[in-house]
Amino acid sequence: MTETITPTQIERYQSPFLKKALAENKVVVVKGLKGSGKQAAIEASLSELNRPYEIFTKKNYKTKIDQTFSWDFLKNQSEGGSTLLLLEAEFIANWNQFLEDVLMDEKAPSLILVASFEPEIDETFKEVLSSAGALIHWWPLSFGERAQVLGMGTLEQTLPDLLVYGNLPGVNEAVDKKEFLQNLVKTWLKGHLSVGERINKTDQQLKVLQMLAFKMGEALSFNEIALKCNLDNETVERYVKLFEKAYIVKIVPIYTTGQRYEMKKGLTVYFHDNGIRNALIDNFSSMDWRYDGNELWRNWLLTERLKWNDIHALPSQLYTWRSLTKTAVDILEVYNDKLMAYQAVFSKKEKKKFPQGFKTTYPDAKCSTLNRSTYWSFLSRKK
Repeated sequence: MTETITPTQIERYQSPFLKKALAENKVVVVKGLKGSGKQAAIEASLSELNRPYEIFTKKNYKTKIDQTFSWDFLKNQSEGGSTLLLLEAEFIANWNQFLEDVLMDEKAPSLILVASFEPEIDETFKEVLSSAGALIHWWPLSFGERAQVLGMGTLEQTLPDLLVYGNLPGVNEAVDKKEFLQNLVKTWLKGHLSVGERINKTDQQLKVLQMLAFKMGEALSFNEIALKCNLDNETVERYVKLFEKAYIVKIVPIYTTGQRYEMKKGLTVYFHDNGIRNALIDNFSSMDWRYDGNELWRNWLLTERLKWNDIHALPSQLYTWRSLTKTAVDILEVYNDKLMAYQAVFSKKEKKKFPQGFKTTYPDAKCSTLNRSTYWSFLSRKK
């Protein structure tokens, strides 16, 4: 079933926070995955606030002489009196100096920086922006936001397509969802990640991303990926960290308390959007025909929980768990010193047991199965 809603019809959880930040702060930084709707949300909020604004991209604010950027240079390019909206702000080479110049200028107009790569801001500026609510991670659409418009009954029917094509706002309106997602991936591969962090060989970048897509949720071996991609371990590790800074993937650590049969070192990688993952492996088959249905389900659940925790400022940590005998727990959440364990199975009929070794080691952990009948409380729990 195809959704009949458009992104503008969906009330985003973060919209009130964004609007408040724009109304109260001289500088606002909005970061997040390319294609997650950052610019549209900002422009909608500025319109509601009746604020005129000018848009700048890296073509506007990089000088032709030395490819550096300064506040004075940007100020001279603007018409004055408007809020300045800087897209592609990840290409600013001197974030800290730039922010300092803006904040010290009493006559400076309001400034909004939009980045699709984690900005290199020092801890002092991060603390200042965060405490003012002016450092916002903008997420792709969430399940709860869709539910407010469609209702749970209708949304439940669209869930299989959601697991295949993902949550990016543009997918809803795309005539060809597959083409839209593949074109988005191509734009990543063609462009640099940021001014200071880049991958020069597109083919290697694609191979590593594809390997991560095939190994999604498994205990990650840099050595295995390095061998298959003809790279060294250090390069693969650097690539993975860069992909996380670009909000393409999320590195999830493996939980351990140093028990004898636990995997004590390691990490797993999940994707911020199912559609992007499927575009990388060129598999848009329906959930009825997929070999990786449970993997897609697990990825979707974990990333939806990440969104919820971040948006509602919940001090929760997410992990996976692995034993040396290759038994596993799909999702662990540590919250208020409580350990909650989940096995994820898409089918209402299929069952997945918890490893006896885990239950023995962590007898106080609350163990639950997340299937199509039980997942909603997990996605919306606040305590």
